[in-house]
Amino acid sequence: MSTRALLHAEIDKLPSESLSAVHALVKNLKGGLPRRRKSSLMARLKRVKFRGPADFSENLDQYLSGEKELPNLR
Repeated sequence: MSTRALLHAEIDKLPSESLSAVHALVKNLKGGLPRRRKSSLMARLKRVKFRGPADFSENLDQYLSGEKELPNLR
């Protein structure tokens, strides 16, 4: 059975009060589904959350070398 036939079968089952809402929905889809823009790398990086000590950026080299230890931030 084609998709169109399946849609017709489902629409035939609807109560008549719902038909105007279905019509509005279908009418809005005439132009096609809206395309979702792929977000840029920078937009995705802005959403990254980092939990660390307040002095992490100032003492990055000490944390990387092991001179300072990261606290348990759970």
